[in-house]
Amino acid sequence: MSPRVLNKDKTCSTEDCEKPVHGRELCQACYTRWRRGPDGIPPKQPDLNTPRCVIDGCPDPQHGRGWCKHHYLKWYKYGDPLHVYVPPTYECEAEGCVLKRTARGLCQQHYDNLRCRGSVEAEPFANRLTSAEKFWPQVDQSGDCWIWIGRTSHTGKGAFEGTTAARWAYLDAGFEIPPGELVMPTCGSDLCVRPCHQKAMANNSWKTECPYGHEYSAAVAVSSGRKRFCPVCIKSAQHERRVLIQGAHSDKVSADSLYVRDGGICQICYEPVDASLRMRDPGMKSIDHIIPISRGGLHTHDNTQLAHLSCNWRKGNRV
Repeated sequence: MSPRVLNKDKTCSTEDCEKPVHGRELCQACYTRWRRGPDGIPPKQPDLNTPRCVIDGCPDPQHGRGWCKHHYLKWYKYGDPLHVYVPPTYECEAEGCVLKRTARGLCQQHYDNLRCRGSVEAEPFANRLTSAEKFWPQVDQSGDCWIWIGRTSHTGKGAFEGTTAARWAYLDAGFEIPPGELVMPTCGSDLCVRPCHQKAMANNSWKTECPYGHEYSAAVAVSSGRKRFCPVCIKSAQHERRVLIQGAHSDKVSADSLYVRDGGICQICYEPVDASLRMRDPGMKSIDHIIPISRGGLHTHDNTQLAHLSCNWRKGNRV
């Protein structure tokens, strides 16, 4: 169905309306009003004698209290028919600040000052402490070692700005750390941050002995990736495991403790044992079980004795 074409040769029959006819001798606007009218007749033109708004310069008819609807609603809402709406400002309430509000009428900077320092008028960001000014007041430099007295991590080392305090001080002194290496203390104190007491080393290369006191060396330590294993501790753990399988009791026994207890004498051949010999040497110190574990013996101090490794091999599981 094609749209209806207006008749441009005729004009609307409504007084003072010169629009083209749409239907029933009326333009489209007057025709719509006629269709919606209660009596089916076009609405009359506004009467020029109708009272107008008392506000100077307002031509609209009165709605209430002598004002038009626009001014009446302003009076109803704001209490003044001439009220001028002023949009709210969202600038920070702090003096001289033009940043946008974040909370409590303050920008983010002044709100942080109020929340953390208790005062809005705190130092601006540009004048805050640098990393070095925060770091060194947390260091006790009274002794030869500069001890970190600030926050520590779960490993017991100083922590500062996402890294260790010793590493930060080492870099701040101008030293370089090759990729994959760690900064380790050469003085033995994990809390020392003095740069001259630190050294960049490969991971775990700074360790000289296992947690049980067995010295690491090329003959004793077996390296596997980033971990280091002590064969002496592994052998002791194997003894404990064999005893635990039988449901018996076991003690923490080491060859070093037996060497001190037995006076450095092999309890099989009664010859002196050289404590300086290392792994795989037939004359090195070893743990011998008086009653072998395979025959029901226990891994305790009372059932162990010092022996040469070669003597221990020859004895086997004999009593």
